[in-house]
Amino acid sequence: MLKEKLYELRKSKNISQEEFAEIVNTTRQAVSKWERGEAEPDINKLITISKYYNVSIDYLLDYEINIEDPNEYISKLQNAVDNCIYNIDNEEVKLWVNKYPNNEEILRLSANYLLVTSLEQEKKEELENVIKYLKKLMTIKKTKNDSLYEIENIKHTIAEIYIMLKKFDEAKKYINVNFEENEILYARCCLESGNYKESLDILLENYIKTISITLNNTCLQLSNLINLKKYNETYIMCDWTIGYVESLIESNSILNRYICVCLFVKIVLAKVLKKSFALDLTKLKALINNVNDLDTTTNSIKVYFGSKGMFYFPNDQLFEFLEKVFELFDESNNSDIMNLYKRYKETA
Repeated sequence: MLKEKLYELRKSKNISQEEFAEIVNTTRQAVSKWERGEAEPDINKLITISKYYNVSIDYLLDYEINIEDPNEYISKLQNAVDNCIYNIDNEEVKLWVNKYPNNEEILRLSANYLLVTSLEQEKKEELENVIKYLKKLMTIKKTKNDSLYEIENIKHTIAEIYIMLKKFDEAKKYINVNFEENEILYARCCLESGNYKESLDILLENYIKTISITLNNTCLQLSNLINLKKYNETYIMCDWTIGYVESLIESNSILNRYICVCLFVKIVLAKVLKKSFALDLTKLKALINNVNDLDTTTNSIKVYFGSKGMFYFPNDQLFEFLEKVFELFDESNNSDIMNLYKRYKETA
């Protein structure tokens, strides 16, 4: 038992309770309670004690495990994680990782468990162990050629922990900005490290990309409305979309593409529905001149995000949609509009 081992180890060093209390930075009364079994040292004190006596913590706590079959422990740890019952001592968790350093489930569950308990107990020193386990897990998965998605999720967690530890340069090494929503994590890393400008730039890029996805889907819905001959609803939706984009950002070559599409649809449907629509041709021409170039290899619009790569949207669907809209248009009396539309197709 712990109380007996503390007593025996102290006697083997031939030191008094007062002397031992000074070594572990506590009181003689506390040491007396430990040796009588009325209280136990906390984990930080156990670490100090184990180092002083040159014994392991599992020796002090009498941890014994069956190293032949870890499945029972995996089930125990999985149950604790699933039900948020964190009653397993962190030292026991680390002991199992030491016994089975290449067991993926033990590494994954132990990292998860220690991450939660270290944050709850405000013991940030344990986060270094979490990082160590996750790096080991990532190495195993890379060796097995496991899915990129799993590996990137592990890297994401490692980066988050490094941000908690204020190790921002280390965090950036594990953030792949081209993977899902990692731009936000990178922006957070920049923000917390005091690099406000880079953080804002990344957030703006992500903001534009998010809006672009929404507008791309909006245009596809407009196409569906045209197919259903819901011209009035299409007109209203175009009007709303233009106002929405212009209220969000003053001018952006990526988003201008969608304004052009909606303006062309409004022009055509204004004629069909006999609506009064005052169009500023100079503005439309300026918007067209500020639309991104067509990538002929992928038949997509290139949307650049600095050095972070690029994002693609299929272009052929929108052109097909606009061609369908212009079938409703009387070209003979609207040569200016048709010339602008041809210019748009050439530019975009």
